[in-house]
Amino acid sequence: MPKEAPPAASEVKAPKNRTKLILILVILFLVVVIVLGGALLLLSGSHSNDGDDDDEEEVSQRDSSHKRKKSSEPPVFSSLDRMTVNLRTGPEGPQTVFVLAEISLEIEDVSADIRIKTQMPRIRDIIIGILSNKTEAELLPREGKEKLAEEIRTGINEILEPPIKGKKAPDGPVLAVLFTTF
Repeated sequence: MPKEAPPAASEVKAPKNRTKLILILVILFLVVVIVLGGALLLLSGSHSNDGDDDDEEEVSQRDSSHKRKKSSEPPVFSSLDRMTVNLRTGPEGPQTVFVLAEISLEIEDVSADIRIKTQMPRIRDIIIGILSNKTEAELLPREGKEKLAEEIRTGINEILEPPIKGKKAPDGPVLAVLFTTF
């Protein structure tokens, strides 16, 4: 009976190399699955919110997951109807002063415009409430108009994305309030 030749050196090392290669591929696969799973979890926003056990880190994660427009995208605007509002009487006496305002909202995307249209009665109410609580003297300087715009932006964002109890409200979809007529 003929004797079999001993295996060549390359044949002996092959199982060790295959084992290392399989181990590396399994580890690489697990890393990819973990990374993709974590990214999917962050993007889907499917972490549970009981309301009371939210901490600041979870709120900031939700805030950062808001879609913000890239600078290369054109801005999206939503125009509101013209409003005439009676201002609060100032210290100068019982004179009636009206303000006529046309407002455009700069928003993060077109889907926010749909939410704005569905909440329009509440949005108009908040704007009228804020404006009717101002005096002519408060609104004449540029700083007064800037403060008014910020109050309106905050009020609308609280309607569109109500704050979680005890937590800071997210920025919301309204990026800026612009007065096209004032």
